[in-house]
Amino acid sequence: MEITFDVSSRDTHLGSGTLTIGVKGGDGARGRTVKLTGKTESLLGVLYQGWLDATSWVDTAWLPVEASWRSELAGKKAHTLAKFNNRRVHAVFARPGVQPVQIDKTVDAVLLDPVALVPWLMQQKPKAGRSWATHLYTGMDICQVTLRAGPVQAVVVHGVSKDAVPVAGETTNCRISRKFTLWLAPSDQLPLKLVLFDQLLGTIDFDLAQVRRIAVPRQQRPSAQEQGPPAS
Repeated sequence: MEITFDVSSRDTHLGSGTLTIGVKGGDGARGRTVKLTGKTESLLGVLYQGWLDATSWVDTAWLPVEASWRSELAGKKAHTLAKFNNRRVHAVFARPGVQPVQIDKTVDAVLLDPVALVPWLMQQKPKAGRSWATHLYTGMDICQVTLRAGPVQAVVVHGVSKDAVPVAGETTNCRISRKFTLWLAPSDQLPLKLVLFDQLLGTIDFDLAQVRRIAVPRQQRPSAQEQGPPAS
């Protein structure tokens, strides 16, 4: 499945992104490959000028097993490699010319990453009143995340009102605390809209643009390739 969304802030188009969810067994094992890509495309997007190409491999419970993320933001490139074992993450965050940041930590709740978060939440089939306490590995940090589902309400996506289940979230106890709300379709949990509250831009909207059923190529995990983060 390929989910494409448009990104905007203050009624100005910033860019676009794509979330690709592979089929079971698409990682060469029993799990799946999940890929998140994005790029800025407008003048206002220069504030966050760059691109993202991030892949996470998830198990049958939709929890991350491995991750390889590459990005460039405001001219700064980064590469993250991570391995997850239940509630433990061992990872390296590397930038050219900078000492790599290593993380090896075990947490006391479900451990997710930004690529696996939405697919995992879709599988929870949220209903009003449900809540989750999780942790989120973001590359250089591990945040605590609280999530709570509300009753079905109308949300506007590209000028069209649609019924959706809102899931409000907040990251805390990390470098950057954020609040966000994800709206999921009640019938199939398709993500219709994500609103992220940013200290610089204010509200950033991610609106569903297109959904396609595609064949997702199998992609080897980094551990199978026996490689580490590049030095440059």
